[in-house]
Amino acid sequence: MGATQDIPTTTATTTATTTAPAPTASYASPSTPVAPEHTRSRAFLVGAILMCVVVSTVVMVGIIFSGWFKVPEPTTAIIIDGNASLDGTEIFVTGGNLKMPIDTLLHASNNYTTPILLEPGEYVLTATHNRRDLLKTRVIVRRFLGLRFNLDDYVDHPLTDTTITAEAAPTPPAPATRPSTPGNP
Repeated sequence: MGATQDIPTTTATTTATTTAPAPTASYASPSTPVAPEHTRSRAFLVGAILMCVVVSTVVMVGIIFSGWFKVPEPTTAIIIDGNASLDGTEIFVTGGNLKMPIDTLLHASNNYTTPILLEPGEYVLTATHNRRDLLKTRVIVRRFLGLRFNLDDYVDHPLTDTTITAEAAPTPPAPATRPSTPGNP
């Protein structure tokens, strides 16, 4: 018989593992009834929050619009042109909705041209050079229609005590069209 050999024996150790139960949701499932007092109070809270958001938005928009209506926006201008010989000419504008008269000078730094932004209305425009009135006239400016004065024109012939109104430029007539004939496009 054959020889027998001793085979080492190993002891198997078994460990028992336990699994934790699956986590359960902390909220109530649809099949679980919710107390009616909680539903009503939550609905009231959500409604109150939404109402506050809507009201505060309307109030903020109202504040913005009221600020826009209080700010004056000039929509027209009077432009005064001159040259180097009129350096130091004083320009005064009074009347209209002005709280204080507008006072400006023609000089090299503004290239002897100055725009005066105004709201529509009636104003008195005065241009004085070396204590001599070159231009003193009442002007009526309309929305989006400005006036331009070239003071060179008034050095030899001052313009005083007149009224000038800004009017819309006449619209040009429509171009004449030729009727098309067959064979002549």
